[in-house]
Amino acid sequence: QKAGISYSGTLRDALEALYAKGAVNKA
Repeated sequence: QKAGISYSGTLRDALEALYAKGAVNKA
């Protein structure tokens, strides 16, 4: 993986994890 793709992928994973965590807390 290229550094740029790895960074953006990690950032996206983190945001999705936070979103999913919030969705679970609301449920």
